Amino acid sequence: MITFREFLLVCEKKTSTPPNAVPGTYKEVDGVKTYTLAPYEGPSGPLKTEKKVKKVLDKQGGIGGSAIKKAKKKVKAIEKIKEDIEQRRQQLRQRQIDQMRSYKDKVASHQMSQRERQQKAAERESLKREIKRELQTEQTPTMEPNFYSQQVARRQASQKTAHIKHVHSELGAEARSQEAAKKARLKAIMSR
Repeated sequence: MITFREFLLVCEKKTSTPPNAVPGTYKEVDGVKTYTLAPYEGPSGPLKTEKKVKKVLDKQGGIGGSAIKKAKKKVKAIEKIKEDIEQRRQQLRQRQIDQMRSYKDKVASHQMSQRERQQKAAERESLKREIKRELQTEQTPTMEPNFYSQQVARRQASQKTAHIKHVHSELGAEARSQEAAKKARLKAIMSR
């Protein structure tokens, strides 16, 4: 495991010599570091003009005009990115609206086609029934229902239901008598 200082040296790719030492004078013996300092190469006196100050600042760390230009370029790039993002959002919103509209149109057309199919099927069925009625009347023209024939049919239906009720009551009475006879036989057998 390496120490933090060694990590920084590896990351920054620095040599072990200090930045202000004259090359070749740095020595480390028994933990004691010795080196010769390099002479100051900056401006000899106070800077009097703004241009000179900006030049020196640019050389030292880029705080002058070039840094401002870079910052302005970054701001413009960020604004372009924001505009691009907003434009893409609007395109996405429009695409979603178009997709919803097309989906609604598709659903509506599907429903309309289903309704048309159902209407055609209903018309076909009504035509079939009408043709069937016409064929029946052509085959048996005397059987057209009128008031008298309807009354006769009702009377026959009521007679038929009465007959069915009578038969059911007779069958029920016969079943009850057979049940009573069985019970009597069982009682006779049990009493012996």
